Amino acid sequence: MTSAPASRPLTPREQSRELAPVRQLSFTASEVVALVLISVGGFALPIVLPLVGLLLLWRSRTWRRSDKGVATALVALPMLLVAGGLAFAVLFRTWDFG
Repeated sequence: MTSAPASRPLTPREQSRELAPVRQLSFTASEVVALVLISVGGFALPIVLPLVGLLLLWRSRTWRRSDKGVATALVALPMLLVAGGLAFAVLFRTWDFG
């Protein structure tokens, strides 16, 4: 005759897995438009459409503040690099090295 395995108490890690709430996301049209503008809007109208997408993203309640910060950094970094490159090119073009 075999006995059933003895149940052991759950560790805190196992308990937290069981009790952790699942975050259900529900996207509205505004969130979808924001993601489209952020991701591909830069090809159509480079600076304006990604900024509009960020504005829509920041107005949304679906995303956490950290999500919004990451999206802002990912959109702003290429813009700053391009602006810095243009400023660098204009600066060196106007200097006379001769």
